[in-house]
Amino acid sequence: MPFNRDFISRSWKADHIYEVSREKVREYAVAIDEMHPAYIDEKAAAALGHPAPYAPSTFATTLCRRTRPCRCPEVDRAPWPFPLR
Repeated sequence: MPFNRDFISRSWKADHIYEVSREKVREYAVAIDEMHPAYIDEKAAAALGHPAPYAPSTFATTLCRRTRPCRCPEVDRAPWPFPLR
């Protein structure tokens, strides 16, 4: 699927602040079984030139639902956070 250039520079205003902590990054990495040391270990991240462990690229998906409605009507009607099934 080609990249839709209409989305360049588009932004959405969040209705609250979601603080991304080192622990949230670690929890996410473990949850998706992405165990690259730079995601969970301070020294491994520093060895790669990062000031702290950094998030897997898919971490951004956790923020999308919090900052704007989904394009799926059945999901938009669901309460947030989603109930476990």
